[in-house]
Amino acid sequence: MNQELLMNPNCLVAALEKPAAEFTKADIISFIQKNNIRMVNFMYPAADGRLKTLNFVINNAAYLDAILTCGERVDGYMCFGCAPNNPLGLHMEFFEDGDDIVAFWKPQGTYQGWLRTLHGGIQTTLMDELAGWVVLRKLQTSGVTSRLDAKFMKSISTDEPQLTIRGRMTDRKRNAIFIETEIYNSANELCTRAEMVYFITPQERAMEEFGFCGCKTEDEH
Repeated sequence: MNQELLMNPNCLVAALEKPAAEFTKADIISFIQKNNIRMVNFMYPAADGRLKTLNFVINNAAYLDAILTCGERVDGYMCFGCAPNNPLGLHMEFFEDGDDIVAFWKPQGTYQGWLRTLHGGIQTTLMDELAGWVVLRKLQTSGVTSRLDAKFMKSISTDEPQLTIRGRMTDRKRNAIFIETEIYNSANELCTRAEMVYFITPQERAMEEFGFCGCKTEDEH
């Protein structure tokens, strides 16, 4: 019995009698179950340089296994659309409003095409990212964009205080999901809209290949 490990201030090191570098997922699951731990926290450095925490309430063994599997990817998660710690990203956040998924986003001058005009590629990225979250939340799986048809009806100034991006499912044909999205300016004027087709994957593959662990609201965690 290694006395140095037993006296370690890290209770997990002491309980498992091995250094943290040698922990396995099975070790952590066993410790959580034996000690009736109900919440797991992941800490990560955010874009503002502060250390932030993701909290996961443990509902069952399968969910615990899933978040630990995905947790291995937290530090490397750099999605341009929504990763909070990507210094060059859009840092989108999403909300549920009935059948719609909604995001509120403030443009910046670094995203302009023509002078003080939001680049069309950024606009399509906003809508594409939101469509992905429609699938994540409403179907509880992930996938990839197959087609995106955008229509630009009114230019968007990078001086806008806030944009509203909305989207919803309109149809489904087997694994093909049809989604429509819009971007509204701060005066609630429709500026851009897109119709897209999203190809979804089975939930098992979504977890294995994309690290998808389910999409819950804050109230559901």
